Amino acid sequence: MRDTSADTLVKVEPSLESLMAAYTADDAEAFRELHRRLAPKLYSYLLRLSRDPALAEDVLQATFAKLHRARATYLPGAKVLPWAMVIARRTFLDECRGLAAQREVL
Repeated sequence: MRDTSADTLVKVEPSLESLMAAYTADDAEAFRELHRRLAPKLYSYLLRLSRDPALAEDVLQATFAKLHRARATYLPGAKVLPWAMVIARRTFLDECRGLAAQREVL
């Protein structure tokens, strides 16, 4: 009987924190992987906040734009998901304020 445990390779994904560190060092592939792993979680969070799939998608895109601009402020080793969720929440609140201002009748 052959031992297959040596033949099976387990692929370990890099942590979000290591991906963010690589992204802050201008690694475009790290951003793609960050987006792939963060987008579903952030979208779910934004959908719960907004209850509107189109708005959640718009805010998600704006969140990644803000995340890109704020990447220099990321503290190496800090947890990425909570940091990204704060950016998403603030982006959602900014969007809600903008929508409310558009509806205001003068």
